Amino acid sequence: MKHIKTFEYITEAKANPAGYIKAGKLGYNDQFLGRRSLSYTLSTDLGLNPKHEFGGGDWLGFDHVSLYNSGGRKNGTILDDALTGKYTYDELKSAAAKFLGIKESVNEAKKFKPGDMWSNDFDYEGMLKFASKVNVNTPIKTLNALFDSATDVNYHTPFANLGIAIDWIEDGDKAGAKDYFKRFKDDIKKEMKSQGIK
Repeated sequence: MKHIKTFEYITEAKANPAGYIKAGKLGYNDQFLGRRSLSYTLSTDLGLNPKHEFGGGDWLGFDHVSLYNSGGRKNGTILDDALTGKYTYDELKSAAAKFLGIKESVNEAKKFKPGDMWSNDFDYEGMLKFASKVNVNTPIKTLNALFDSATDVNYHTPFANLGIAIDWIEDGDKAGAKDYFKRFKDDIKKEMKSQGIK
């Protein structure tokens, strides 16, 4: 069964800012709302090299409530009061981009299609909404593409039951896949609720 690998932890340089965006103005206690820290999420969202997370180049960090860059292009404090409830995720990202001289894309995020891989404008909400509509009769090619997209953006846990359901379908047993689809739908509903997606 090829989808058993979904239970392995795979470290990839991808982070979903949805939890931070949903939180609105960010405070000191909001540094770990997502699957990755706010520092990691901002840094990778701006295209900084994840190999520099612990030094050696550009990376964003927080010192109590201050946002700073720890080397590379420009070393120093970006905002003294970054985590005092004054700034949203997007405002922190814009300030860091300006400080580092990174031009941000003003294009709206592209709409999710099964098979999309991680990008700075990956449509996480679109992926979850799409996932909530698939069923045992969805073409297997579409299901595999959806699963590949989800695992590429580190959504291994909520999509684990989809991987198992795909294996059952590929083995010619749609009836056996139905229980896993039900579990998958429940997992997607929980994930959407946790991110405030309706």
